[in-house]
Amino acid sequence: MKRKLALVLMLLLAFTLPMFGGCSPSAEELIREDLTGHFEKLKSEDEDLLALIGQNSGDSLEQLGINVDEFVHSALEGFDYAIDEVVVDDRAARADVTLTIKPISDILQEFQIKYAEYLVDNESADSTTRMQQAGAILLNVVDGTSVEEQKASFTYSQDDEGIWHIDDDIVSELTQAMM
Repeated sequence: MKRKLALVLMLLLAFTLPMFGGCSPSAEELIREDLTGHFEKLKSEDEDLLALIGQNSGDSLEQLGINVDEFVHSALEGFDYAIDEVVVDDRAARADVTLTIKPISDILQEFQIKYAEYLVDNESADSTTRMQQAGAILLNVVDGTSVEEQKASFTYSQDDEGIWHIDDDIVSELTQAMM
């Protein structure tokens, strides 16, 4: 009888231990979930994100006659990501990510060329017309820029309560990757 009871308890323990061990996500899983949340907001062009970009751009996009939603949609067209690896070392971690994005450096370089060509051909244009044309050129350049794969690393730290936080602003990290 004792053997049967012991066997039942062992089987019960064998089946329930994995369930208890899997209740708490690992540091790697938590970091992957956090990054996925940020990147999915970009992919879906989240309304809160659009509002934040609109606030941060101030009047600059408006002065160029560019609709924020249209600009963000064009800039994020083709955006994708893959979280390649998350390496956890005690209370620090690094997540290596491959981003598929439109490089800002390519956009700025092409914009400068196109806008300089416009200015040469339209020396007499007034400042309002120049600003509006700059916006149209910028939007056309962004639309025409192809996505490229860029590597990026995001570092995380665990606080005293055991919560993982990204060390740098994710927007700063993305901007660096896009350059």
